[in-house]
Amino acid sequence: MNYRRLIQVVLLFALLSPLAFLFKSLTLPAKASINEIQEGSAQEGGSRLVHMPLVAKAYPRRASLFGIEMYNIDSSNGLDAMLSAGAYWIRRNALLWSQAEPTQGNYYPYSQPVLREELMAASNLGVEVLLIVRSAPDWARQIASKDCSRIKSDKLQAFADFMKWAVERYSSSPYNVKYWQIWNEPDVPPSVAVPGGINGCWGDPNDDYYGGGYYAEVLKAVYPKVKEANPEAQVLLGGLLLDCNPSNPNCVDPRQSRYLEGILANGGGDYFDAVAFNAYDYYDQSRNGYINNNWSSSWDTTGPVVIAKAEYIRNLLGEYNVQGKTLINTEGAILCGQSGQEPHCLTSTFEEIKANYVAQLFAAALAEGFESSIWYNALGWRGSGLFDTQLTPLPAYDAYRFAANKLTGAKFIRKISEYPGIMGYEFNRERRTLWGLWALGDSVQTVNLPSMPSGIWDALGTPISVFASTIEVTRRPLYIEYVGW
Repeated sequence: MNYRRLIQVVLLFALLSPLAFLFKSLTLPAKASINEIQEGSAQEGGSRLVHMPLVAKAYPRRASLFGIEMYNIDSSNGLDAMLSAGAYWIRRNALLWSQAEPTQGNYYPYSQPVLREELMAASNLGVEVLLIVRSAPDWARQIASKDCSRIKSDKLQAFADFMKWAVERYSSSPYNVKYWQIWNEPDVPPSVAVPGGINGCWGDPNDDYYGGGYYAEVLKAVYPKVKEANPEAQVLLGGLLLDCNPSNPNCVDPRQSRYLEGILANGGGDYFDAVAFNAYDYYDQSRNGYINNNWSSSWDTTGPVVIAKAEYIRNLLGEYNVQGKTLINTEGAILCGQSGQEPHCLTSTFEEIKANYVAQLFAAALAEGFESSIWYNALGWRGSGLFDTQLTPLPAYDAYRFAANKLTGAKFIRKISEYPGIMGYEFNRERRTLWGLWALGDSVQTVNLPSMPSGIWDALGTPISVFASTIEVTRRPLYIEYVGW
């Protein structure tokens, strides 16, 4: 045997092994590969239905409040583009109790295989999924003909048992779902429920609190079981519609928005972790702005309606001495028309207003301290989409991406109130101070800045030349950055 040759091979192997290990550590994804995900699914008995690329560069993702609702968590619904834009949360209205437990006490673990694949892929990508549970089985419905129906009172324990089963199954690897929303918009009455059951129809027009007290009973049954399954799981109120401020004279039926008060009055405050609520503004074509008359909000007076709704929720929690709850805006957008296909909704003017609204909404959400703010939705509802029908990004997508770029990791410092006719916030991130400013109304406002900024961009991320510390502010939001403040 040639011992000299053997020694050379051994030495060469010893030198290259650390390099090989380093290369492997730099190139392998932090979690399971696509093949490992598929194999795990096959072992569970499900089909191999993953149909989106796993974007390795998206993991690990930096936590932020930026979220998006998707019909499916896949590329055909804009997943890759939303990850590139900085989305950290994905809301999915998808876990159907009726499919997982079609007969009482018999769970069907391999129901909804597409959803299971989506959750595994989202976890691998480092995305936080907010999962909505809905659709009572026939045997548990109070209104037999409606899958949005509230649950029979004698079946609440069965629902709690199901939630324990679901959390045990989906809050651990490979799914890792932490946030659980119990139905969506339960404060909607059965008479106006959306076909298909995507929202709840638990509202009771004959009750002073519109049925909120009954929802508290649901929470009392569910919350202990969820925490037993996983103490870190978060129980969210069901994306409350909060259609109007009960004290607003424009409110047609103020009892509907007293649903949250009904939950609190019936002792439900100890049985949820976050108040999830929906908040929409509506395109005001006559003035090319947005408005929500039910909450006395508009583009030229108060800014996005989430601000008014957050104030109402916090005041109500304070009245009932309920503390330690986070707020999540589970649906937010500017809506246009009844379908979004009306001529005025298909104009460049509306797209510009929508892009401005994106920047304002997320700045306000960060300032209000929301845990998350979910845009509804990627492909659009009533004109709210970030993409067109060909998945081509719209200006609102650019505004979302730039807002996430500037605000992710930022800390709210104060509301900027020293300039009349201006709405704005001050944030701080990594030794940089960032101002977000826009004019309330059509008038151009001249602003004398405290010092020369290091950079200014509009809502779409277009740089604006800086020649002096005096700038003109219009309704289109500006990001103004200072280094070293």
